[in-house]
Amino acid sequence: MSSLTKVFKLPKKTISLWIIATFVLCLNFAPLLFNFIWGNHDWMPLISSNNLKSGLIEGRFSQYIFLNLLFNGNILPILNISIGFIAYTLSIILLTTKVFNFNIKNLSQTLIILSAVTLPYIIEILYFQFICLTQLIWPLIIVTSIYFAKKASQQNKVINTTISLILLLLAIGGYPASINMFLTISCLLFIQSKNNTLKELKSNIIKFLPYIISATISLIVLKIIYIYLQNNNLMLNLYNNSNIKLSDLLYKIPQTIKISILSFLQPQPYFSLTFKILTFSIFALFSMDYIFSAKTLQTKIIHISLLFALLICIKFSALLTNETADNYFSQYDPIGFMVRTDFYSIPTVILFISFYLINKKNFIYRNIIFATSIILLWLNILANYNFNKANTLGFKAENMLTDRVITRIFSHQDFTSTKLYSLLQIGDISLRPKYYTPSIYEKYGYYTLNTPFTRFWVAQEYYNFYTSKTFVKDSNTISIDNIDKNFQDFISNKIKTWPHKNAIYINNNHILVIINDEMKQSFQQQFIQLAR
Repeated sequence: MSSLTKVFKLPKKTISLWIIATFVLCLNFAPLLFNFIWGNHDWMPLISSNNLKSGLIEGRFSQYIFLNLLFNGNILPILNISIGFIAYTLSIILLTTKVFNFNIKNLSQTLIILSAVTLPYIIEILYFQFICLTQLIWPLIIVTSIYFAKKASQQNKVINTTISLILLLLAIGGYPASINMFLTISCLLFIQSKNNTLKELKSNIIKFLPYIISATISLIVLKIIYIYLQNNNLMLNLYNNSNIKLSDLLYKIPQTIKISILSFLQPQPYFSLTFKILTFSIFALFSMDYIFSAKTLQTKIIHISLLFALLICIKFSALLTNETADNYFSQYDPIGFMVRTDFYSIPTVILFISFYLINKKNFIYRNIIFATSIILLWLNILANYNFNKANTLGFKAENMLTDRVITRIFSHQDFTSTKLYSLLQIGDISLRPKYYTPSIYEKYGYYTLNTPFTRFWVAQEYYNFYTSKTFVKDSNTISIDNIDKNFQDFISNKIKTWPHKNAIYINNNHILVIINDEMKQSFQQQFIQLAR
């Protein structure tokens, strides 16, 4: 971090603000951090030795770079999140002062920084313990990439553009949706430049060639890497890396704009209707001011077009995804409303438009933004508190359930402590909703609220971590060929849902745990079809 401060030549006042912003962000998640240190169990499991290839199954070749550089691949929740917070707040400070070139001189501008830093879009990032560190570092890498693209428009074009490109590829290689942040910042910089009349538009586009080159080439290289990984069976073909036809891409542009607008309006768990109305209102105020600031009809058309472009940039990753209506996850949390992708664009937009409006020589704008920043900061604190409560208490409750299941397994008459088993968990139970009740307007929230920590598809990690010994060799690997007559009879006639005694079945090689009644019925139907 010290080398970064030297590169960007941060004054002491800015460094002090960075420290304050980090402290405020930590305060927002104090219950979460406190539970790491004093809880009976870590809030999230520690997983050791994640090598650089760990993310290849999703094509994320750089996902574990920083985790390996800093902690030898170990996931250490308290350190991962703390360092992530430091990196994220620095990215907001640098974005404001070195990229957008806004000055932070008074209380109003400081409040804008604090309200942007604490925006609850960070909460879904904190759910994913295995990528929490890098997810919070990518904004800093993106801002640094933008910084060099900006320098490339002034000097050393080739060198600075190359650096920008490499940094951007590193970020999107770790999480493709981080491209949203790069494109959103680039579009905002284009809006900020005042040479957007029809006469000056061409020269302005030329000035932004380093940004265009960085984004285009990095996406092309990413696609080439995906093709290589898929051809060598190192990567799954998923919704966010499958091929999309150009005709489909053009068709999805209006849909993407619509989703962007709805994201500012649609309440979600922890994101109240008041919060959404407030953020949408300042976006609408900015849009109207930007449109009406144009003096000619041609310039107004250009400004409107740039606002539409901004809406596309905010949800650019959704534009590139191949999501279908019957996709399992899209039923609960459509790609366009994933909070972790909004993390890479919406805070940047709110930060920019707040400074844009407060710097206007308009007394009304300044008072609106000052009041908005105070209200937004308070709403952020409330949202983050609700998240802390639901996640901390929900995790403890889910962990107690896992402890009971493990105790039942260890006391089962057919369990042998010296063996390693293939374990299949049928379904799971999320206990977080017991500690947070969404309003009637709040939709989605698949990962922010509804998905449990002990997820059935990665059951092995939890059962091995929360015991003094390893007893699971793999999970979700029981095939029809491994099912004997006793196992078949159990599935067909005796299977029950937890806490019934027949919710657990153990034979020489396998453990079957049935948690969820709906998943139990689906499992039985699949078994009957396979057995025919």
